[in-house]
Amino acid sequence: MAERRIQVAERRIQAAGRRIQVAGRRIQVVGRRIQVVGRRIQVAECRIQVAERPGPQTARSGPQTARRFLVTACRILRG
Repeated sequence: MAERRIQVAERRIQAAGRRIQVAGRRIQVVGRRIQVVGRRIQVAECRIQVAERPGPQTARSGPQTARRFLVTACRILRG
């Protein structure tokens, strides 16, 4: 059951990543560390590739829900 929920969360993260932009450029989620806490699925770390920037950048933030994490990550990547 938890495995299925993790897969759903990963799909959501990818979908949200396609909608979010950093400085007008699309981002792509390359790698992520997901953990299940009770009924919540949280993202602790995420490697994000920003179009036209060399190499993926890692955004770390306390474990948060996927949507909140991506918003925080984009803020970090903007600088």
